[in-house]
Amino acid sequence: MPDRTLGAAELSGASDVLRRRAAGLGLTGVQVTPDANGITVSADGDSADPLSRLADPAQLVLRPVAAFAPSGVTAPPPARPSAQAGNGTTASATPSATPAASRPAVASPSASTAPAPAPGDIGGAFTGDPVLSKLQQQFIALDCSSATQRHDYQSTPSRPAVACSQEAKEHIWYKFALGPAAVDGSDITKAEAVLDEQNADWQINLSFNGHGTAAFADLTGRLAAQQPPANQFAVVIDGAVASDPRVSEAITGGAVAVSGSFSEQQARTLAAQLSNPKLPATFRVSEVNTLHS
Repeated sequence: MPDRTLGAAELSGASDVLRRRAAGLGLTGVQVTPDANGITVSADGDSADPLSRLADPAQLVLRPVAAFAPSGVTAPPPARPSAQAGNGTTASATPSATPAASRPAVASPSASTAPAPAPGDIGGAFTGDPVLSKLQQQFIALDCSSATQRHDYQSTPSRPAVACSQEAKEHIWYKFALGPAAVDGSDITKAEAVLDEQNADWQINLSFNGHGTAAFADLTGRLAAQQPPANQFAVVIDGAVASDPRVSEAITGGAVAVSGSFSEQQARTLAAQLSNPKLPATFRVSEVNTLHS
C-alpha cells in the first residue's frame, strides 16, 4: 500500500517499475495489478522474499566521509581491512591491486588502515566547516549499536547527515558523519549483480550517465587529495552505509563496483531496484502471495 493516495497515472507508472524489477530478478508468471488500495504483485513458485522486497525504496547516494567511529564501544576495535578505489583498478584488501581497465573500480566495505577513533574522539573533522560543525553533536550522540537509532537520517541529500553502517563488522556497528550527496540513484544507467570469483563475494556493478560520471570523477578527485578519513566516500543505500572505500585518484570511467557482504539474492534484488526509476511513493507490503503452477 502507498503512503499516500496515488492517481491513475502514478499507479500505472509504479506498476510498470515493479514489473520491470520483477523481470530483472528473473521471476516468472508475474502479475502486477493496481487497484484503489494499492498494487498487488504475484509470481510463480517460492518467491515470497524477493516479492516482499520489490517495493523497497533502494535510494542510493554517494557522500564524502567527514568522520567515522565505532558505536557503542569504549575502546577502538581492531582495524578493519582496507580497500582502495582507483581509476581502472580492481581494489582489494592488499596494496597489490592490478590494473583492469575493462572493469569498474571496486568500492569495498572498509575505511582507513588505522583503527577507527573512539566515540567522541573525532579530531578536527568538523572544524573549519560551519555546515559540518552543526552535525558534530548529533554524530557524538548517535549510538548505532541501538536498533532504535539505526534509521534513515538522509532526508535532505544537499545537506550533511549522519548514518549507521548497514551491518555490524565483527560485532561492532559504525557511525558516520557525511557531507552532502555528490551522486545519487538518478545518475545510474545500469546496475548488475556479479559474483567476484576472486573473493567469492557478490557485488553490484554500477554505470553512471554523463552527469554522474562527471560528478563521481569530481568527488573522487577531491577526496584523493585528502587525509583519512576525508579521502573516503560512503555508498549509502536507504540511509545505511553499505561501503566506505578510500580513493587514491580520480575515478573517471563512469563505473564502480560496490561490495557490501551481499548475499546473491540481496545483490540481485538491489541491482533490479537500482536499474529502474524510483517509485512515486513509499509502499508498505501488506501481504505476499505466490502462485504455484
